[in-house]
Amino acid sequence: MTSGSERGDGMAWMLAGSILLTLAAFFGLVPKFAAGNAQATLPWLTNSWNNENKLYEHGWMVVPVMGWFLWKASVEMRKEPVTQGVAGLWWLAAGVFLWVGAFRGIQARAAVLSLPFLVMGAAHFALGWKAARHLFFPLSFVLFMIPVPGLEQRTNDLAILSTKLAHHVGNLIGIPTIQSGTQLLDPDGGSFKVDDGCSGIRSIVALLLISYIYAMVAHRRWGERAVIFAAALPLAIPANAVRIVSILVVAKFDRTFAMNTWHNYSGFFSFGAALAFLLVISAVMRGGLRALRPKVKVTRVGGDETGGQP
Repeated sequence: MTSGSERGDGMAWMLAGSILLTLAAFFGLVPKFAAGNAQATLPWLTNSWNNENKLYEHGWMVVPVMGWFLWKASVEMRKEPVTQGVAGLWWLAAGVFLWVGAFRGIQARAAVLSLPFLVMGAAHFALGWKAARHLFFPLSFVLFMIPVPGLEQRTNDLAILSTKLAHHVGNLIGIPTIQSGTQLLDPDGGSFKVDDGCSGIRSIVALLLISYIYAMVAHRRWGERAVIFAAALPLAIPANAVRIVSILVVAKFDRTFAMNTWHNYSGFFSFGAALAFLLVISAVMRGGLRALRPKVKVTRVGGDETGGQP
């Protein structure tokens, strides 16, 4: 026989599941956005991650990451006692407020943003805070899925900034150039154009996502998490400028190789360098400067304690 407590827990989980299924159906089937108000919220979101909007294609990478952390959260939620969570109505109220505003103003981004509030509220109301709190981190990945308005316009600004940094660094190491917008002119002839794809915006988005995951998983203090996440942006921009400089250096020896092979693969090195600096910052915050000391243990084989030979 099952106890009343077990039956109550089962009913609470059924209630939470029913609310979540209702939300999934509503956000997936009710049309309101795009041309002719023909798309529901979730189809609008996934359709924005297409080849034409290359800056937002990372949304497809966020989905499995979010799914993984949601699964891990569900495991932890099962371990928590089911309690009454009337305070979850505040989450639901915030979600409804965003949803109503989104539908009245036809703002799809606000509609997407309302979804984690509604899910959090449903879990909090049906299962209690101790169980629902495990959803906070996975649901926050929605912020990385929503297309940022004006991001495409910012790519040109980033391209100019990267070009300017590469120009100054190149002059310091003996590769003189003349900057003209997003072009680097070689005094000996030829030019290099930094287009939007080389602005570093993709590296910034990827590094922000990775730094956020790493900060939340590897650090427990919110101050340390904030430092790791905030460091991603100032690291990604100079790393991209160094990549451009490396193309200029390689072009001095083989222009064809520099503009093709090295141009296509150098981003992995610059991104890896920025990621390595993030790990260094993390190690210093957790262990101080002594964390950077090489951990080498010398074991003497033979000889006496003074180091003499037997």
